[in-house]
Amino acid sequence: MGVIGGTVIALAIPLVDLGVAVAWDRHLVDPDPNGQLIQALESIAPLGLLLGPMGIVVAARSRGVTGALRWAAVLLWTLPAFAILWLAAAIWLGGLAGEPF
Repeated sequence: MGVIGGTVIALAIPLVDLGVAVAWDRHLVDPDPNGQLIQALESIAPLGLLLGPMGIVVAARSRGVTGALRWAAVLLWTLPAFAILWLAAAIWLGGLAGEPF
């Protein structure tokens, strides 16, 4: 249960941002670029940078990761993948809203 919880903690914000960006790009939804939904998603995106590593640690601890070498392996594999996902979601959503980095 902890692995699922950690995964949800780590990926919730980037996946919601990415989902909205994909739906917007495919014209499935048409939110106002300066509307409340987009502003809310853009304002909580930085929180995803804090929750991502926390979720990774929760998932790894629940899985029973012990030892410095195993922790290094977990973090070296998961943090770059998480960072790429978060950055892609933030850039795509911001670009559609007319506010890229």
